[in-house]
Amino acid sequence: MVDATLLVRHLESNETIPLRDVHAAMESNNLLVLGLLREVVTRHPNRIFPKPDWMDCRRAIVTYLLLCVEQKPELDEYVLSPYLAMHDLLGMMRHWQLQPGEEQTLVPETLERLRQLYLRGSAETQLCIENGFLEHFLEDRNNLSLLGRWKTDPQTATAIQESLKWSEGT
Repeated sequence: MVDATLLVRHLESNETIPLRDVHAAMESNNLLVLGLLREVVTRHPNRIFPKPDWMDCRRAIVTYLLLCVEQKPELDEYVLSPYLAMHDLLGMMRHWQLQPGEEQTLVPETLERLRQLYLRGSAETQLCIENGFLEHFLEDRNNLSLLGRWKTDPQTATAIQESLKWSEGT
């Protein structure tokens, strides 16, 4: 188990970051640790040795962002509000959609994880997903084709319809 103090030291130093510390942070459910992990892998990827599996790093960041939405944490320098987490997730998804190869597989995987959070989430969580993610994701109507499972479930289909109304300006 890695603690936040160690990750802060890694961020503040110029030394090599051991892969074992990255892996330990990936196993955490602590939002501060996961937020610090996000900073480490996005700001200092070349200092991690040996190199991590970047797909695993991206999945850990998705986990962090979804936990920010689900847990609605108190804000910290390294812990995002639910709406900022949705904004970051949207940016990541748009980036992955433009990448050739393996990163594109993260799009349907992440959409399914987001759908599961929507289904188990509170009304507040659902509204955050609709307003913070879906409305903006659906500004590009081509993204509707990526929401197959969302469209077949009555609860998530309603979220799509409401989000489409917003993005159409009605």
